[in-house]
Amino acid sequence: MEPVFVVAKKEFSENMSSMRFMVLFGIFVVMLLLAAYQGAQAYQTELKSYNDMMTGYQGSGYSVKVDMPKPSILTAFNYLISGASVAIIGAIIGIVVGFDAVSGERERGTLKFLLTQPLFRDTLINGKFLGFISLIFVVVLTSLIICIGVIGSATGVFPDGDDLLRVMLFGLITFLYMLAFVVIGMFFSIFLKESVNALLAAIAIFIVVNLLISPIASAVASFVAPIPSYTFGMHGTAMQQAYQNNYNLQQQISYLSPSENFRNINEVILNPYFENRENMQFGFGQRVKHTISDSLSMVWGNIIAIVVALVMFFIASYILFLRQDIS
Repeated sequence: MEPVFVVAKKEFSENMSSMRFMVLFGIFVVMLLLAAYQGAQAYQTELKSYNDMMTGYQGSGYSVKVDMPKPSILTAFNYLISGASVAIIGAIIGIVVGFDAVSGERERGTLKFLLTQPLFRDTLINGKFLGFISLIFVVVLTSLIICIGVIGSATGVFPDGDDLLRVMLFGLITFLYMLAFVVIGMFFSIFLKESVNALLAAIAIFIVVNLLISPIASAVASFVAPIPSYTFGMHGTAMQQAYQNNYNLQQQISYLSPSENFRNINEVILNPYFENRENMQFGFGQRVKHTISDSLSMVWGNIIAIVVALVMFFIASYILFLRQDIS
């Protein structure tokens, strides 16, 4: 077996048998189960209201055309973002998996031993990364299957066709998001050498990108692209342009936050009727169901931002480890 796969298997096995990982994964699954059940109840409530409304229109004796979409089972999956706080717990799992990837080996005294064997540094770092990929894939796949089972059992409706593809995209984005925080943890594991410091640094980054980026973006946009107070004679287009400039600047700053990107992507993916500022329409009966490609076109910048963060931290980790003195 190739050395890189041996390292990957070792990393995967050690994490799967780790008590801290299993506890976190257990908490993650429990929160997802609760959110899935709440989402299933919300879907059933919306469906009942919709059916009652349609029955009322049909029994009124009038011919009324109602352009109101039937509730989708995706309503239940939306609760996995808000109710389960996937952005928070998923990021924490990623950090816990990666923060002692190298520093842990150094503290246990196994790093020198590993590198004195016929094992190159690039093989070690690639093997660990491959092990992390396998681990996060299992976490996301297992969690998603459980949630689909719970929601389907509670509602009698399982996602299929377009809805199933959107749920799978949600799983893919969750996988990339969690992997990005694994790599952030791995970077600090190499850079700071001690696991405690690496954990604290990674958590600090998480706090900044999860809690502070949004208010920072709002403050900067208010300063750089302020929205003027309405004055008599001001044209509506000028006010609209000011709002647009302010919004665009906030969005550009928010690209720095994997957590904001994660929420924005899934808000669109799990809602085919989502309207942003570019395609928003006003008036009754104007709701349009977007194709998956249309939805992806709204959030391609957010997807690229997550991938760029993942790739940049991995490259930085790779270069730093190859050049680092391990003595």
